[in-house]
Amino acid sequence: MHTKALSIIDLFTRHHLVRTWTLALLFIWFANSLTYYGLWFLSSQIDKNIFYSMTLLSLVEIPGIVLTAAFVEKFNRKSILVAVMLIGGVACTIAALLSPDYSQLKMWLAVLGKCTISGSFALIYVYTVEIFPTVLRISGLGLCSMFARIGGMTAPYLLQLVSALHKLVLTR
Repeated sequence: MHTKALSIIDLFTRHHLVRTWTLALLFIWFANSLTYYGLWFLSSQIDKNIFYSMTLLSLVEIPGIVLTAAFVEKFNRKSILVAVMLIGGVACTIAALLSPDYSQLKMWLAVLGKCTISGSFALIYVYTVEIFPTVLRISGLGLCSMFARIGGMTAPYLLQLVSALHKLVLTR
C-alpha cells in the first residue's frame, strides 16, 4: 500500500480546522518561549539581588509543572492551558510595568509568571501531539518547536521593550 507523504504545507492546506489549530499553537508556542526565556533575561531587573531572583525563578519551575499536572486530572488540557497562560501573562505584564519602588511585588509577580509558564510549557508538548492528526503530528510538533525557538530568540529584546515602556510611563 502506497501512501502520499505529507509535509508542513499540509498543516495549512489540508483542512480548515487543522489550519486553525496550527496557527493557534504556533502563537502559543511562540508566546510560551518568549515569556519563559524573557523572564530569565529580565531576572537582573526583577530584584536588586540577581542571585535571589535567579534562585526563586529556578525553584518555582517544579511546583509549576507539578500543579499543572495535578489539574490535568480534574480539568481538560485546553482549559488549564488557557488559565495558566492568562495568569502568567497578566502577572508578567504587571511586573514589567511596575516601578523599581515595588521590587517585592514585582518579584512575586515574576515568580507567579514563571510558575505558570513552566507548567504551560510542560503541558503544551502533550496538548500539541494530541491535537494534530497522526499523519501530521511530527510536522506539527516540529513547526511549533521552531516557532518556540523564534520566541526564545526574540526574548533578549524584551529588555529593551521594558526599558522603553518605563521611559514612556515615567514621562507621562
